[in-house]
Parts: sequence; C-alpha cells; structure tokens
Amino acid sequence: MELLVAFKLSSSSEAHTFLSFSYLSAGLALVFLSFVFISRKAKPLLQEQVDKIKNIAQNFIMEVLYGDINSPEALKSQNDLLKISFNRQILIEELIQINQSLSGEETEKLRNYYIRSGLVQASIKKIKSNQKDRILEGLKELVSFKAKEYLKDLEARFFETKDKEIKNYILAAIFKIRPKKGFNLLLNNDYFLTDWFQLVILKDLEETGFIEFPEAALWDAKKESLRLFGKRIEFLKSKINGTAGTEIFTAVVSINSEEIFEISNLEKYLNDVIEEANIETSQEIHSVLDILSLKTLKNSLNDTKVIKPDKKSNYKIINLFKPK
Repeated sequence: MELLVAFKLSSSSEAHTFLSFSYLSAGLALVFLSFVFISRKAKPLLQEQVDKIKNIAQNFIMEVLYGDINSPEALKSQNDLLKISFNRQILIEELIQINQSLSGEETEKLRNYYIRSGLVQASIKKIKSNQKDRILEGLKELVSFKAKEYLKDLEARFFETKDKEIKNYILAAIFKIRPKKGFNLLLNNDYFLTDWFQLVILKDLEETGFIEFPEAALWDAKKESLRLFGKRIEFLKSKINGTAGTEIFTAVVSINSEEIFEISNLEKYLNDVIEEANIETSQEIHSVLDILSLKTLKNSLNDTKVIKPDKKSNYKIINLFKPK
C-alpha cells in the first residue's frame, strides 16, 4: 500500500513537472515568435526612418552648397540633424558621399561646415574609442575632409595606443591629410611600418602628386622597415622623374620584402623583382641596384652572377654572395 501511494505521489510530481516544462516551452516559443514578428515589422520602419533622415540631410547639404543656411527651413533641418547621434552620423555619411563628387570651392564649403558645425568632434570621439571599427570610421571621416586642424589629436592617439595595427592606420591617415607631418613622425620616432602600410602610403603619395620627399640619407640610420621605405621612396622619386620604368617601380614596391637587408633574403628579393618587372637586360638589373643604393653589390656583380638560363627566361642573379 505504501509503495502504491509513493508511486502515485511520484507520478503526480512528474506530471506536474512535465506540465510546467510544457507551459515554459510554449511561453518561450511565443516570446520568440513575437520577437520575430516585431523584428520583421521594425526593419521596414527603421529603413523608412533612415530614408527620411537621408532626404533631410541631402536637402540641407544643398543649402550649404548653394542656398541660405540661415533660412528658417535650413535652421530647422540642421537642428533635427544635429540633436541626436543617429541623425548626425547619417549627415556625416551623406556629406562624405556628396563630397566625393565635388572639387574646389564646393569641397571647401563642405569641409568648413564639417569643422564649424562640430561634426568633426564626433569623429575625434571615435578615434579615441577602444573599438577598432569605430576608430577606422573616425579616421575615414577626418581624412575625407582633410581635417588638418586636428592632426594633434591624431598624433596624440598614435602615441597613446599600444596596438601596432591601429598605429599604422593612424599614421596612414596622417599621411593622407598632410604628408610632411607623416614623414616627420616616422623619421623622429623610427617606427616600424609594415609592407602593406608602406604600399598604401606610397600609392597615396603617387596619386596626390606629392614631391617634397625627405633626403634619402635620412633613412639610412633607421630600422630595417624604414630603411626599406626610404628605398621605396627613392623608387617613387625615380618614377616621377622618369628615370625608372613603371614595371620596375611596381615590382620593387609591391613584393613583400621586410627582410631584404638580411643577406639570406636579398638574392631572392632581387630575383622576384626581376621576374615581376620582366627585366630582360643586365643594365636594368644595375638600375635597380642603383636606385636601391646597393652600389657595392653592383660593382661586385659579374657575368657569373647574372645569367639568363634560356631564351624564354628573364635574367637571374645567382651565387650573389660567393667570391668571384
């Protein structure tokens, strides 16, 4: 009898637990379905709101460029756009997008508005963040408007962060805004600069037509990465002056070669350049060595070290560091 009562009690308890679990599961399922339903409804509403703010921003930017920014309508739009961060970010993005298709006086108008309105402070706040995506977003905004007035903030963030990748991003941004400042920062601090960022900076310098490069000798006492950067700068100068072919320049600056000053890697590096640039004469090899300031190596290079294996192949350097 006692066993029967115990069994009934146990069965009753298990049934109660089962029912409780069923109710809980059903409740959770209902909450999940409600969340999905609300999310699906919210997305179109959010996009509708974004489109509305974009439209206000675009019309306001036209007032900045061609209208009266002090008109009642423009002032109301400005107030709506600046009062909350969500709207401010949309305004910044629209300013950047429109600015890309402009030049001259129009670009200067948008740049001045970005600074004068205080939008630049939102960008400065981002670069002080610890989140990489926010830092990169802030750097992009500052670069888009050439915010040279805030180079001190970029420089301070450069020294403050211990993240080497972020340091490189900040340095690349400084080069985009004011190359002279970037060169001074590099030369005064002997900072390690990766191959990829060297190429980013070289590309920007070439596209902007910058020509006021530091003297070549200033790089000689620096760490390996900056010595290599100095050699690449010399190649860029040679290309601008018309003394180096485009293919040779492209090959020398694009091949991963952070350790070319190590004897064991120099031969491979030079042969990679020869292959990439499609070099077909030993004279072109000598021009590469000239621009790299490897004059001692050039003088020691003889026919036993520069060969052409067959008619279909480029020249190749072999046994570079073996005696004649």
